[in-house]
Amino acid sequence: MAIEWNKVQTNAVSAVIVSIVVGACAIVWNGIVTMDDRIETNTSDVRGTVTQLTAGQEVLGGKVDGMEKVLAEAIAKLNKCKHIEENFKPYVPSKTTTIDEIRKRRDFMQQQMPRSRKK
Repeated sequence: MAIEWNKVQTNAVSAVIVSIVVGACAIVWNGIVTMDDRIETNTSDVRGTVTQLTAGQEVLGGKVDGMEKVLAEAIAKLNKCKHIEENFKPYVPSKTTTIDEIRKRRDFMQQQMPRSRKK
């Protein structure tokens, strides 16, 4: 009985190749299962976030409506004061204005401000 080394070698190489393919399939399968778990976890996290955002939107929606009302009232008050804006002319120093004149004007303006606004 002679040992046929060609067949032994072929069977050994085939066994190695089959084990590599089976190992690769196991790794791919494990990766797929792991990805499925991650996708399921992320999906549940996203659903929780959507629920929280929906609740926050409901709360903030009422506040925004209230702020719109306050803003409309403020705009109405500002429109009543339009004549002040028309008569207002900002101070722009000329090229010949000295530093002392600018300081005097600043000091005068600060004196006109209420005490609560002074630093």
